[in-house]
Amino acid sequence: MSYNIIVIKDKSNIIGYKNQLVYNIPNDMAFFKSRTTKVADISKINAIVMGRKTWESLPDKHKPLKKRLNVVLTRNNKQELNEYIGNNKLENVWIRDNFENTIEELKTNPQIEQIFVIGGSELYKQAIQLNDIDKLYITNVNFDLKQVCENHEHLSYFPQLKNLKIIEETEEYSQQVKITHEQETITRTISHSFTILKPNVMDIFKSTNPEESEYLKLLKDVIVNGTKKITRNGTTLSLFGKRMEFDLTNGKIPILTTKKMAVKTVIKELLWFISGDTSNETLKKQNVRIWNGNSSKEYLNSIGLTNREEGDLGPVYGFQWRHFGAKYVDCHTDYTGKGVDQLKNCIELIKNNPNSRRILMSAWNPPDLKDMALPPCHLLCQWYVNGEYLSLQMYQRSGDSFLGIPFNIFSYSLLLYMVAHITNLKPHKFIHIIGDFHAYDNHIEQIQTQISREPYEFPQLKINRKIENIDDFNLSDFTISDYKHHPPIKARMAV
Repeated sequence: MSYNIIVIKDKSNIIGYKNQLVYNIPNDMAFFKSRTTKVADISKINAIVMGRKTWESLPDKHKPLKKRLNVVLTRNNKQELNEYIGNNKLENVWIRDNFENTIEELKTNPQIEQIFVIGGSELYKQAIQLNDIDKLYITNVNFDLKQVCENHEHLSYFPQLKNLKIIEETEEYSQQVKITHEQETITRTISHSFTILKPNVMDIFKSTNPEESEYLKLLKDVIVNGTKKITRNGTTLSLFGKRMEFDLTNGKIPILTTKKMAVKTVIKELLWFISGDTSNETLKKQNVRIWNGNSSKEYLNSIGLTNREEGDLGPVYGFQWRHFGAKYVDCHTDYTGKGVDQLKNCIELIKNNPNSRRILMSAWNPPDLKDMALPPCHLLCQWYVNGEYLSLQMYQRSGDSFLGIPFNIFSYSLLLYMVAHITNLKPHKFIHIIGDFHAYDNHIEQIQTQISREPYEFPQLKINRKIENIDDFNLSDFTISDYKHHPPIKARMAV
C-alpha cells in the first residue's frame, strides 16, 4: 500500500496563509470528502494524515473528520493533543511524531484501506521526499493570491512536482469562492478543476548523476512492484533480470553517494579475493566484518559443514578465481600452481588475444558448491576490449539491493580499473546484470530514506604507481578524491 496526496492550490502553488486554508470552495469540500471516505470494503476505513497546524485549523465541530482515522503528526505537542482528545472523548484519532514510521504503521493495519496525506506544506514535503506516492488528487484554483496579498511572508506552498502522469482531469467549474488572507475574507467567482495524477516511477529521478539515479529507480521499483517471496534467509520483494551500466572513463569510479560507502572495506575484500585467500581471519585482522556471519561455527554447523573450523569459508570467490578445479582441503593449504588461474588467463588473453570472445571468469563451480559457506552471488565476468578501452560485464544471480549491490558495483569497477592498468588499457564500461534483484523486508525503511536523496557526482579514482602484476596491488595504491556523500544508512545483513 502506498499513500495518496490530496491538496487544493492556486496558480502559484499557494495552499495557505498563516496556516489557514485560503480557498473555501464547496465543490472542493465535496471532492475531498468523497475521495477520503470512499472505501471498497465497508469493514475498513481510510486514514487521513495531517500536521498539527492543519488539525488546529479544523473547526472544533468537525474534529475529528468523520468516517476516517485522523492521524495528527507533531513533535512538540503530543501531550497537549492527547489531553485535548481525552477531554473531548474523541475517537478515531492517533497522535504520532514520525511520518515514515506512521506510514509503515498504517500500511500494516488491516483496518486501513487507503492513506491520504492532507497537509500542511511541511508534511507534503516529507511525503514527496519519501517518494511512495500512489496518486495525487489536486484541486487547481485559477487564481493567484500573490496578486491581492501584500504580505507574502506568511504564505505556504505546495512543492513543485515533475514527471507526473495525468490519470483523470475534469473540465473547469466556476463557483463563488471565499478567499481568506491577511485580515480579510473576500468572495470571488473563480474557476477551478480537479486533476488526478500518478508519479512516473521510471522518470521521477532526475539528477546530475544519471547512473546512480538508475540504481535508485531499481530500488523504488523493487519496493513498489516486487513479488513477495519467503526465502532462505528472510522475506523479500523481488524483481528478475535487471541491468545497470556505468561509465568509468576520465577517472570516474561508481561509489554510491546517496549513502556513505565503506570504501576501504570494499577494497580490502577485493584484494582478498584476488589473493585466493578463503579465511575470514585475514579479513577480521583488517577490521573487515562482512563475512563474519557466514563463517561462524554456528552458521557452518547449520549448513552441514560440521568439520570446518570457524572462519574457513571453503572454496569461495578467490579460490575459484585463482584455483578453479583444484581439490579444496582447508583455508591453510598452499594451492600454488593448483587448478586453473582464471584471472591470470583473462589478463593474458586481454594482452595477447584481445578480440577473443572467451575472456571469461566464473565463480560458479557446481562440484564445489556444497563445500562453500555461501555459493557465489556474483558469479560470471566477461571482459571486452575495444581499441584502447576495456569493459567488463558481470552477471549476478542474486543481489541484496540495499547492502550487497552497492558493494558489487564499486568492487567490480575497481577490478576493471586494476586489470586495465596492468594491461595498459583505459577503463570504459562496467555493465551489471542481476538475476534476482531483491529487497529484504527489514530494509524497506532504509531504502525509502535513500531514494529520497539527490545523488552527487561520482568521485575520482587514481592508481598511485605503475604496477605490472595483479597480485602486487595493496590498499595504499588507490586514492579516492572528491567523494561527496550523504550520511550512512545502517541495516542488518541477512545471513
